[in-house]
Amino acid sequence: IGNPPMNFLRGAVQVDGNKVSVQAGGASIQPHASMAGVLKQKISSGVRMGIRAENIEVVSNAQKDAMKGKVLVVEPLGSHNMLTVMVGDQRVKVNFHADSVFQPDQTIWLRLVSEKIRWLDVESGMALAEWQILVCSTWRGLCSEKTTPAPLPNRDHTNIHISGTGTQR
Repeated sequence: IGNPPMNFLRGAVQVDGNKVSVQAGGASIQPHASMAGVLKQKISSGVRMGIRAENIEVVSNAQKDAMKGKVLVVEPLGSHNMLTVMVGDQRVKVNFHADSVFQPDQTIWLRLVSEKIRWLDVESGMALAEWQILVCSTWRGLCSEKTTPAPLPNRDHTNIHISGTGTQR
């Protein structure tokens, strides 16, 4: 999707008490706090992360939250360089400053900007989001707030107001 296409990376969800992290490419990625509840439900299946090339940072050395990669191709595009990097068995496209010097076979470390990650269900491909749902019964005037990973069905005599973070297809 887009140009360059969005990167899609596999990740394994890990939970340690209230702390949620996603392991991908040797990195421990800390998702935005709003996604913790949804991601906890994906421990057994894992997740897929969608991230654009411009939302990946190149860092100078190994760090806990950075994926180790090997530069395959450096493509000068004038205003920036497009790097194709192999992270494990996955190819990743990265935009970086035109004045930076990279060479094929060079080892680099990539950090995903966590606020820009789009979290996807592995099986369905649907976007994951933490939704705040306010369910109000119009005939009783009762309301209750609920946090859920998926919207509730709209039933007769019920208004559902949804607000949340993330996107959904």
